[in-house]
Amino acid sequence: MHFSSEKEIDTLEVKGEGVYGTAYLIDDVIIKKYHKTVRDCDFSFRYKNPCLRYRRKKFYLLMMRNNKIYHTSLIDDVVFVKNRFVGVVYPYIEGRNLDVLVSKSLLLKRDICYQLIRNANELTDFCIYPLDYKFNNILYDIDCNVRIIDLDDLFTKVTLVKNPVYLYRSICSLRRTVIQFLEDNEDCNYNDYHLGLDKFQFASQLSKKIFFSYQDLKDYVNLRCQSLNCIFVDCTNIGELSNIDFSFLKKIQEFTFTKIVLCITDQKCQSIYLYDYKKTIIQVFQQQLIDIYDILVVSNQASECVINHYLQQNNIIRFLILKCPEYQERIDIDLCVNFFKQEHDKSKILIKS
Repeated sequence: MHFSSEKEIDTLEVKGEGVYGTAYLIDDVIIKKYHKTVRDCDFSFRYKNPCLRYRRKKFYLLMMRNNKIYHTSLIDDVVFVKNRFVGVVYPYIEGRNLDVLVSKSLLLKRDICYQLIRNANELTDFCIYPLDYKFNNILYDIDCNVRIIDLDDLFTKVTLVKNPVYLYRSICSLRRTVIQFLEDNEDCNYNDYHLGLDKFQFASQLSKKIFFSYQDLKDYVNLRCQSLNCIFVDCTNIGELSNIDFSFLKKIQEFTFTKIVLCITDQKCQSIYLYDYKKTIIQVFQQQLIDIYDILVVSNQASECVINHYLQQNNIIRFLILKCPEYQERIDIDLCVNFFKQEHDKSKILIKS
């Protein structure tokens, strides 16, 4: 695609702007015009945009393989202004980046991850290796399809034959993005990964693997998104922990494989000792041989709303809310066991103080 001047491109409708270029819409295609210069990561100085170097071999291979790849749209053409390379042409895809979908339900995120892993596997089968997967480079279009974009950048390698080094680096980048997408939301703190919570055990195991495959990523997604039974335990006052009947929770967990979620108040979040506060509570339960799945920060005024949001973030089918430390006097253990063993839709038992 040729233009007589850059002004012809600059007058088009702007659809987005990134670090290396600006996207313009024209006739159902996107023209990605590269900036002449870009800032370094510290914004201290500018340097010539490395994307302006015309990589003839890479662009030729991408265009040749465009019709062979089903789930990803590669570049359609390159853009010149007076025989000077300035950008590339993509088909226009209307959708949302993954960064706006982080707070969606876990079932939706599971479907997105399945598609993302499938698309990445297809790309590497055709010797295309994206080395910098990130939320802004992945679209979820209006037809509920996942699309990997920006494959023209410097972090995507295209080869004639399979390259195991690029393959490993590409899967490592994809692993980081998948874990971040499934684990990170407004209820999650980075330090929680180091508390030994069951919720993050699968992500921790996957992160520690040196050699892994796309199938390992799919297995992680399956484990992380599996349906759960859950008990929410009120821990708003750490002094009340001594009143909790730990044997009751141990029996429930033993007979029904139910996960334990501890609820603390948002007032504790204003303290710089939040991490130590969480760690202390976990140690108390671990001393009683009870594993903690997660710690949920709730508000006294809106605890129900927070818990309902948490149910969407995690695929919880049956759950029990315990709001009184002396709940063992108000509920029968056999009733709870039978409740969690039932096969019905999401429901709850609420024990108030």
